[in-house]
Amino acid sequence: MIGTNQESVCKKIAEILMPYFNEDNLFIISSDFSHYPNYKDAVKIDKLTADAITSNSSKSLINVMKSNEGLHLPNVLTSLCGWTIGFDLALYD
Repeated sequence: MIGTNQESVCKKIAEILMPYFNEDNLFIISSDFSHYPNYKDAVKIDKLTADAITSNSSKSLINVMKSNEGLHLPNVLTSLCGWTIGFDLALYD
């Protein structure tokens, strides 16, 4: 569990974990996507977020999350509540 949204802290955690990314270890990463938008808006921002994650680019993920926030969609509290977990483990491309 990671209790921060500060990029500098996430980067430090990624650096510490880097030696453990090998065939002997398994990391399970889980997160909810958007919270509380209507269905149409959830599908839209969840797709953008999923595409950023599968691009394997932490920069892309951060940019999409900022872009999603800038859409000012009603009732959206977050587009990815556990983003720091995936961000850490993307190892800062």
